[in-house]
Amino acid sequence: MSAIGDVCHAAAMVNRIRRARPDIRITWIIGKIEYQLLNGMDGVEFVIYDKKTGRKGMQAIRQQFKAQRFDVLCVMQIALRANLLSRAIRAKVRLGFDKSRSKEGHSLFINKRIARQQHPHVLEGFMAFADAMGIEPVEKPAWQLPLSESDLAKGITLKQQYGRYGIICPAASKAERNWTAEGYAAAAKHLADKNIPVLLCGGPGPLDRTIGDAILAAGAPIKDDLIGNTTLKELAGVLAEASLVI
Repeated sequence: MSAIGDVCHAAAMVNRIRRARPDIRITWIIGKIEYQLLNGMDGVEFVIYDKKTGRKGMQAIRQQFKAQRFDVLCVMQIALRANLLSRAIRAKVRLGFDKSRSKEGHSLFINKRIARQQHPHVLEGFMAFADAMGIEPVEKPAWQLPLSESDLAKGITLKQQYGRYGIICPAASKAERNWTAEGYAAAAKHLADKNIPVLLCGGPGPLDRTIGDAILAAGAPIKDDLIGNTTLKELAGVLAEASLVI
């Protein structure tokens, strides 16, 4: 599974399983970038898959698991790449999404579905996998990211430096989800007028940097530009200390 947001929501589902059934062995095939955030998570064996390796990488996964057969395989992405990769894993139950959300041939790779939901949040959709496995429900999800004191230190330092602060995370993986630079700049100015320092954050990729530069060029009063200057775990600590995240 890839995409930072998806793995965060999936982590809550995995923690629900671990809490209810600590005897269950969990193996998670995960992207190499996303692994940087969840590395160290208790009770989970991670297998890193680099999507850039394509068919060769899928063959390596197949070879690694050729002697294993799982009770349940949760196919929690509908992308064709994830569907094809799932064929490298032998499992009695191949659990996937309901028919209304099955795209890119998803139905061909599963033999059991989660219950249909009306306009679910991503987290609710993932929790439905635990429901389908008969895992006891929880009143409140728990993410419990494996963050060390050193991971949290940057956020604590910023809190000490600025007091309460807001942070803008402007770059989404899909362009249609990105707001305008002028909109972000206006929001930053509004917060600054209320004496709330504003920070920028993002990954090291060119999209994050381009959008960040556009926000700065639009006159946003940014106190600290953290784009590309934190690890994923450090960023989690920075967001945890923020009073407001946009």
